[in-house]
Amino acid sequence: MRRLTLACACCTAVLLACTSSGKPSAADTTAANATPPAAATPAPPPPLALSALEGKWTLKVMNMAGDSALLTETLNATGTDTGWTLVRGGGKRPPDKARPSVSGDSLMVDVGPTSSILRKGVNVATHSVLRMQDGNLVGMATAHYLGTKTADSVRQFKLEATRGP
Repeated sequence: MRRLTLACACCTAVLLACTSSGKPSAADTTAANATPPAAATPAPPPPLALSALEGKWTLKVMNMAGDSALLTETLNATGTDTGWTLVRGGGKRPPDKARPSVSGDSLMVDVGPTSSILRKGVNVATHSVLRMQDGNLVGMATAHYLGTKTADSVRQFKLEATRGP
């Protein structure tokens, strides 16, 4: 009888040990299924408003490496989507009409077609996308040279604009 009692006690102990380690507790299940804390993501930049861009901007047009300025232009911005102009050629030419639009934190500016300063005798239309960064506008422009059928009829430029006086 003692052997049977001892055997039952051992079996009971083994069953209890297997049950407690084989089946997680409610606290263990909750901890295992919990979503890990999300990594801190920076807040998205606030939407850009045309009214915040009003004024005169000095626009530096550079090669994509950004190591040399090809042109310096003046972007005259109003607080609305009308009246924007781009002055090229040091003011020796009439200003070109610029067509701005905003989407989220991006400013898009379309100019032209107009005569190119970089390619004499060729018309160009540009599409620029800029974003505010540390009080300046930075981005890139895509120039479409019209009437040319060569491989370099489309060119991209790096842009940096600083607010002028």
